[in-house]
Amino acid sequence: MNAIVRRFVVGASAATFIGAASVLGAGAAQAQDPFCWANQQSANTAFSQCSIPVWHQVHIRCWSGSGSYERAGNPMFWWDQSWASCDWPFGLEAWWVSTF
Repeated sequence: MNAIVRRFVVGASAATFIGAASVLGAGAAQAQDPFCWANQQSANTAFSQCSIPVWHQVHIRCWSGSGSYERAGNPMFWWDQSWASCDWPFGLEAWWVSTF
């Protein structure tokens, strides 16, 4: 009986930890300008776009087997889209847009 309770507690703790980690990393889209936004396109790609005439660039943070790395898309102007992709499938952790 004691072993069954111990296995249940270990399993519940692991499930709680994994669930909390996925929820904390989910809301990563952040825009610094109210007229520009970054959107996730797939599990490893994001893009940015602006509704006013400014230069903007999408930035992403990706997961890989050896850790995380950041990558930026090409600088684009106004409605043109700046795209960036991760090397690994389902590797996108965070995405945001910067304006300049």
